Amino acid sequence: MTAISSTPRGATSAESALTIPDRSTRRAFLPVELAIVAMLVFVYGRIHDLAETRTALSLYDGFQLLAWERHLGLAVELPTNLWLAAHSRLAEVTSWYYQLAHLTVTLLVLVACYIWRPAVYRAARNALVFINLIGLAVFWVYPVAPPRLLPGGGFIDVTEVTGVAAASNTAAPDQYAAMPSLHTAWAVWVTLIVLLLVRSRWIRILGVIYPILTVTVIVATGNHYILDAAAGAAVALAAAAVVGLLPVRERVMSVRRMRPRSTPETSSA
Repeated sequence: MTAISSTPRGATSAESALTIPDRSTRRAFLPVELAIVAMLVFVYGRIHDLAETRTALSLYDGFQLLAWERHLGLAVELPTNLWLAAHSRLAEVTSWYYQLAHLTVTLLVLVACYIWRPAVYRAARNALVFINLIGLAVFWVYPVAPPRLLPGGGFIDVTEVTGVAAASNTAAPDQYAAMPSLHTAWAVWVTLIVLLLVRSRWIRILGVIYPILTVTVIVATGNHYILDAAAGAAVALAAAAVVGLLPVRERVMSVRRMRPRSTPETSSA
């Protein structure tokens, strides 16, 4: 009796995981997941502490990055930062967004994925792990101070002057590690998961708007550059492709399978 595959031809691994019940639909062991998160936080903290000992290098890299942006015509950080600082109410709202949304939204999406889409959760978690590992490696090799810390750069630390940084009791996670922007990388990751799992048109639209709003906020508050935001998006897409959240590998293999093989008759013609 011929076995019938339950996977539609041409379906991606993520799509298959959503439609085929198998052992991957079992939720990951929660203590292990918590240990993974704790490990990432610990390692990030150690790299962050080490990066702070190289202040001079991070400031130099920050000025160089800003110079490259000016050469490319991308240096919109300063006028955007000064405009936001001149609007106190908006600056306060933006500062709260910067301090809270990054971690809160990401964890909410990860928890929702764990509860309602366990078949996709492992790939989603692995993508997030890869994003952070790549970020940690770059932070160590290439520390970059954010614009707000560049002496004489004219930038205003918006979260500081509004008092939100002190009120939220949350230390900036990228004190000397602006490249790549993990705010952007995590926001792009959120968008990919939302587009993959949610069918509601309005939620999907919000998912697409989220990284755009995040990039606007991190640049306007003086915490990131345009180039490190672009690098953060690239890191997120690369990590998603590696773990199979993006159907790059499946499409390549599908094309290879569909390509007709040469026969002796055709090769001799």
